[in-house]
Amino acid sequence: MVGIGPEAWPRRELTSTLQGFSSREIKLDWVGPWASVGLFDRSVLTSALLLAGPEEVPQKPDPSAPSEMSERNMVSLLATFPLYAQIAVKGAAQAAVALAAIRVVANETIPSMFEWGEVERYRDIPIVRIHLKKEIGGLGGEGSGLDLFYAVTSDAITLTLQDWALRRLIDEALDGRGAAPSTDAESPQASFSLASDPGKGLWTALAWMAEQDSLRQAGRSGDRAIGLLRGAPEIADDEPAQRALALAYLGAIPKTVDGAPYTLAKDGLRDPSRGTSSAPRWPDVPVPGSPLAKVMQSLATFKSEMSFDDEGKDGDKPMRSLHARVVLGLR
Repeated sequence: MVGIGPEAWPRRELTSTLQGFSSREIKLDWVGPWASVGLFDRSVLTSALLLAGPEEVPQKPDPSAPSEMSERNMVSLLATFPLYAQIAVKGAAQAAVALAAIRVVANETIPSMFEWGEVERYRDIPIVRIHLKKEIGGLGGEGSGLDLFYAVTSDAITLTLQDWALRRLIDEALDGRGAAPSTDAESPQASFSLASDPGKGLWTALAWMAEQDSLRQAGRSGDRAIGLLRGAPEIADDEPAQRALALAYLGAIPKTVDGAPYTLAKDGLRDPSRGTSSAPRWPDVPVPGSPLAKVMQSLATFKSEMSFDDEGKDGDKPMRSLHARVVLGLR
């Protein structure tokens, strides 16, 4: 979530962009003091990550999967992404008038491109769908399934790619559980939060990314292990002797990303969990007992906040400092 001041650059840039598409005057004086972007914790997050390929995800490659994902399939996956955005409004009526003006501009700029209209009412709140009837830059077109849904409540306009997500956010707004600005003058100007449970989509995606990053850093440790095991093969089965020799010559003990010792096989260096380069294995990630598993199992929430604090004046020049805070919630 970010705060949006009366003269904030996002407000100015968006106004300028909209005016560049039309000669009509479009103002954003209906936009309130905050905006937020988020996503729901769903398994589609891991499906999207798998599109990056075996070099980016620590999962066994699927031999039946195409070597490259077609644009159409990527758009279809995007259409299922549980992403949403919310923008505070000063009044629902003002926002509705502004959206009607934006719709007119869109139809004038690209005639017959959009299908824009109310599709249902949920708890007396109109849900509007914007369907891109023709393809632009690989997006939209009939059969793509890519639609944008929005609704305006008394406090915010909410946009999603999924109608079920919009209904859930409407429930949160009407039941008093939605995003809301802080009345505390010391509140941060921007905040970022993450929360998930073991096995859920976001948790799994984060574990995969952290694991892959660790594997990229493991090359130097593997090279040291090869030098140690080939230089002193007589201690291959003596782990205490390996540790002593490694500390004496290398100053560190080479370990796998899971904290296990390497072994030397006929086909090269062997990771107990991942095999060798010629006979790889793909364990469930994070590997039980590994440092990553301990961190992921212990960490419940992550929250960061940033604000600019008033530090008085240097002569006539106002002074400000950046104040950042990180809060970790543990299980």
